[in-house]
Amino acid sequence: FVYLVEGAAGFGTPVALAAPILASFGFEPVPVACLCLVMDGLETTFGAVGTAMFFGFSPIVDAGLFSDAQLVNSALRIAVINWIASLFVPIMALKFIFPWSEIKKSLVYIYLSIFSCTAVAVAFSTFSYNFPTLLGGVIGLGVTMALSAYNVGLHPCKTIAEIEREKRADGDSFDEALLKPEKDVEANTAVEGKSKFVGPPPPAYKYSSFAEIEKGVSFYDIMVNSFPIWGTVVLLVLTRVEQIGLNSKLQALDPHATIGLGTLGELRISASLNLTWTNILLQPDAPSWNFAVLFIPWFIPFIVVSGLTLILHKDRLDANVRWFTPFSEALRRMKNPTIALAGATTLAALLTAGGNQSPANQLGTVVSAALQEGWVAITVLIGGLGAFFAGSTTVSNLTFGSVQLAAAENLGVNPSSMIALQSVGGNLGNMIALGNIVLVKAVMGTVSHVPEGVFVKKNIHIAGAYLLMATAAGFILLFAIDSRVPVTPM
Repeated sequence: FVYLVEGAAGFGTPVALAAPILASFGFEPVPVACLCLVMDGLETTFGAVGTAMFFGFSPIVDAGLFSDAQLVNSALRIAVINWIASLFVPIMALKFIFPWSEIKKSLVYIYLSIFSCTAVAVAFSTFSYNFPTLLGGVIGLGVTMALSAYNVGLHPCKTIAEIEREKRADGDSFDEALLKPEKDVEANTAVEGKSKFVGPPPPAYKYSSFAEIEKGVSFYDIMVNSFPIWGTVVLLVLTRVEQIGLNSKLQALDPHATIGLGTLGELRISASLNLTWTNILLQPDAPSWNFAVLFIPWFIPFIVVSGLTLILHKDRLDANVRWFTPFSEALRRMKNPTIALAGATTLAALLTAGGNQSPANQLGTVVSAALQEGWVAITVLIGGLGAFFAGSTTVSNLTFGSVQLAAAENLGVNPSSMIALQSVGGNLGNMIALGNIVLVKAVMGTVSHVPEGVFVKKNIHIAGAYLLMATAAGFILLFAIDSRVPVTPM
């Protein structure tokens, strides 16, 4: 589910959706929040239909320093590292809610569910960086639903909270257990007259049988309700698969009309709505700006699918809700990410300006020359720090992608592998990113009083394990595998 939502929307949306849903099932709010933060951090390397890749590394791609083929090569390496991480990270995250004694009962179910998602992501990453997360999530969720429906490897499990309640209530009457404090009352809460007491256990979530679900839902209902998912996938396939032919047409620069902007340069608008700004400030050597309106994934598929969804579900809209309300709400939520991306894009442009004398090239060259192979030991950490402060793998890649590329060239190693390590560092940072923690606190009112440091402390050991694994994978990639595998050309 997290793979699917991240692949379709990105920007921490899986946390905002999954955490409240799991909490509504009766799971403890803080462990649920920690679980969702970790799991969301496991797939941010691709972002929404590859945004973290094609936009995050756009400065070095647009400058001709890194090719699209190399980006696909990086995507494969990222997917393999994520697959390795999926062997232990989800289990560590589950231990927030379930004890190991309960988790091991359903290991077959857990790993079948995980591999149905991550293996598909690896397969799609061999030729695209747009589809791994989205289609891995779609197929993985479908397989997981089938495994659940037919009870394959799935066993009832008691949560840590349930086991603790049973131990606490053992030997007491219900009233005595109800009135017994969960822990000693702290001085400040005693003064305020507030205390946390053990109440009756929340009712266990009762899953409907497959027969009951099947009986009440028609195939038409399933198709209409799932349209936002499969509609997005269909449009992405139509516009991304080169053999179909729409890919090149949506990016065509000719025929075009030219609009003079005076000293600001020239704006070209092609028949496919491809915008190109050239001769900026009347400087022929100045870099041009290009925006493929119909190819960049915003109007197609998201706005198109959103509009069609409103039409399909117009009967479900509240009478007091106007048709444009969802769009205005989306624009409101985009405010902060847009500001962050604008700042990161500006910083990335400044870091890469100046060619060989650019700050990014100087930083990557000088520091990597001093550390030599030791640079690899901090590559993932650099990507993680960028995502930790920004709450976005895309912003981290925008900021440090050029630095990592300069370091790779200076060390004489495969740049695709170095860029892959930068990107997987984003996973590490997102697990403990302050922005993501604030988001989960906002959508779950029950944890709004919990300090951000509590979540960081709970997740830091998983982030540390991921850092060690990814760094080890980086050394193996750069100095063992890449020495035997031909480097993808520009």
